[in-house]
Amino acid sequence: MAGILSGLFHAPLTAIFLIAEITGGYDLMIPLMIVASVSFAVSKRFEKHSLDVKNLARKGNVFTSNKDTNILCKLEIEDLVKKVYLIVEANQDLENVAELLAHSDQVIFGVVSDDNELEGLVYFNDIREVIFEHGNRDE
Repeated sequence: MAGILSGLFHAPLTAIFLIAEITGGYDLMIPLMIVASVSFAVSKRFEKHSLDVKNLARKGNVFTSNKDTNILCKLEIEDLVKKVYLIVEANQDLENVAELLAHSDQVIFGVVSDDNELEGLVYFNDIREVIFEHGNRDE
């Protein structure tokens, strides 16, 4: 029983302790360890995934012990890339820029010329003080 459990589910320690508890035969601990270890080694050699995750592996949904890899494998690039960006025109006044920033969750804005060519980038953190100073002066 320990050999089958260990081989099918790739869980030798579970097999050892479960069978020892069920049978109450702790005097068989060494034979259980040998059987479970050999079964696990042979099974792992021929089958990468255990029986309970085999279908998930076939679908590409197997989780590893690395949690970062698990999360990154589930993400689709198309869902991460933003397709619509707000832009700032090079000749736009500060009040309009402040209004744009107030209603946006973006932190990087493209600055475009009259010809709609990219002139550069504006980072919200770089202009935050200027925007808030300008707003305080008007009050």
